[in-house]
Amino acid sequence: MIGLSSSTKNMSEFVESPYIVDKYSCAFLVNHKILRPNLLISNQKGIEILKTLCKDPTYAAYSYLIIRRKCFLVDGHKFGCTFLAYNEPPTAVHAAYLIFVVTADQR
Repeated sequence: MIGLSSSTKNMSEFVESPYIVDKYSCAFLVNHKILRPNLLISNQKGIEILKTLCKDPTYAAYSYLIIRRKCFLVDGHKFGCTFLAYNEPPTAVHAAYLIFVVTADQR
């Protein structure tokens, strides 16, 4: 587990209960300086995972879909895909797309 701290000074923007964040969401939030690793409580292995995750094609797809396509993404393994993509918040609608991230060597 990687300890994270918010870069915002207004902590009231966050819900009081903790979030469960997958590794792609965590890396995205850290890379875009929304959250920062708390080096006092993080272990070295977790920090290394965050540093190397940017080379993962799944992370590249995740970033692209959030930044460029403005999708809401949810882990899709329960449905046999990489991500479920929503055009609106997932609590409001069903997923519009099933996203499969496949590398060239997996074809």
